[in-house]
Amino acid sequence: MAARPNTGRSSLYHCNEWHLTSIYRGRPNMLRVRITDLGRLLRPRSHLRINLPSIDTGLANALRSGLGILPNVFRDSDDGVIRRLPASWSNLTRTDRCWVFASSVAHNLKPYGPGTTADLAAMLNADTLDCSNYGILTHLIASACLPGTVLPSPTYVGWDGGAAGNHQMLFVGDAGQSGIEQLMLDPTLGLVARASFNQIASGRPVPSHNLLAVNATPQLAPSRLQMIAALRRGSFRPADMLYYFETIEQLLTKFGHPGDWPTPGASFWRSQQISRGLK
Repeated sequence: MAARPNTGRSSLYHCNEWHLTSIYRGRPNMLRVRITDLGRLLRPRSHLRINLPSIDTGLANALRSGLGILPNVFRDSDDGVIRRLPASWSNLTRTDRCWVFASSVAHNLKPYGPGTTADLAAMLNADTLDCSNYGILTHLIASACLPGTVLPSPTYVGWDGGAAGNHQMLFVGDAGQSGIEQLMLDPTLGLVARASFNQIASGRPVPSHNLLAVNATPQLAPSRLQMIAALRRGSFRPADMLYYFETIEQLLTKFGHPGDWPTPGASFWRSQQISRGLK
């Protein structure tokens, strides 16, 4: 097999492919495997991944009766969180790490499906949860992990249409209170991002090293990859924002009907009200 001409970046792949062909001549099956492995090595990662051993089905089952065990679980797990976080995430504060941990616990608590009420006992014992349940649980779990600490409420942001469909994100922290500007938490998909609301809503891309999947379950893997691609491309737009609640109290008391929200993402719901003759 003749060596291929040097054509820039692609020649690196072809050069390695030629060497592999020479080494494994007459063994085409091994050749195909080796070239596939090489392609995976050359392909950039879309996001980072970690797994925390303390978050498992045993913990999920233990939480059915309440959140009382979480202070000890988080305290014992925090060193593991520190060790497993990528170097680029090393400046997270203990509160930041608590939010990452809480989001992952909520994600692993129940499968995704039809939601239930915002009552804690109902969510802990439900068969399935929806994105609004996961968001509320993340706040309750984080608060339980750090008793005696008053955690500022996450900002709850809903989207409708566009890059995410109908979906909720949480934003925590700011430049004055956190080691980084903000964290975006997506407990439904098991995803965390070092990114602010302004960055995501204005369509600025989030680099792959700022996207972290934590104990992400396989159930919503295609949706997770779709979300990661949208964040990396900067596909979100202000016109898709459905709601923005600055506290969990606002979320629980002012949620109301989507058609009443003065946001661009609620325009579809307002048009539905008008078409039905509703004010």
